[in-house]
Amino acid sequence: MPQRHKDSRGCCEPANNQPRRLRRQRAVYGDRAQIVHSELPDWLAEFSRPLLPEPGPRAPGLDAAAVETIRQQGAEKVADYARAWAASERFDRNVLVFADLLKAVGEPVAALDLVQRLYETRPADERRSGHFGLVIDALANAYSQASRFDKAIALFTEALDIYNPTTAEEQHLRRAEQPCARLRQARPDD
Repeated sequence: MPQRHKDSRGCCEPANNQPRRLRRQRAVYGDRAQIVHSELPDWLAEFSRPLLPEPGPRAPGLDAAAVETIRQQGAEKVADYARAWAASERFDRNVLVFADLLKAVGEPVAALDLVQRLYETRPADERRSGHFGLVIDALANAYSQASRFDKAIALFTEALDIYNPTTAEEQHLRRAEQPCARLRQARPDD
């Protein structure tokens, strides 16, 4: 009966079908040569266990009630921070942030409606103030993204009309000059 060799998968093969390299190693090392070509043997793992440091103490587990309490406290802190932030900002800035959140969650139409309502409900003298340029610019960009270019161009023009380069508050409108020109070029001839 031919001598059989057990490979790393546990399959037995006749010794003459073994790779030449393994036959040479087996000639020198005997059956220990198989270790080189097999997966990490269990005895090696057992041998190394005492050499490993002891595992540290496990983190204490939290029960469901503790996790819920932590979530509730976190939600309260976020709500308190949001209220404090909103109280420190102008109303139009709060609306623009909320519109950005609506766009971020995939509701661009609702965001456009929200900013449009803000634009329509503010008094005319406030709509001519420098800080309101942000709202007009945001509304123009929303119309541009909705491919309503006539409205967008009119609003970009309105934003540029109230733009005053000497006022630091309105510097964001400088970027409105380029989209307005691009929209005029992209607008199909009527």
